[in-house]
Amino acid sequence: MVNLTVAQRIMTKENKVNELGEFLRERRKAVGLSQGEVGKKLGYSSAQFVSNFERGNCTPPLKALKTLVRIYNIEPEELIELVMKDKKEKIEREFYS
Repeated sequence: MVNLTVAQRIMTKENKVNELGEFLRERRKAVGLSQGEVGKKLGYSSAQFVSNFERGNCTPPLKALKTLVRIYNIEPEELIELVMKDKKEKIEREFYS
């Protein structure tokens, strides 16, 4: 296995699909909801917010995360772990860029 520096690992990760966003997209589809329907359940007037979450443009706020746990019928720990991993990767990417 090749040893990569943290900076190299971060730069490699930039090309990968956002895990949190992909998870949220898969869960939404699994429960048969559109982005617009989820957006309304979260109190947003547009599907754009959900699209942004799923594309990794931003992380849902805590209130939205709590609602997503209920809507998607997932364990809070599973979502928390993905959010923390996503945040860590974003911080590392900024730090080493």
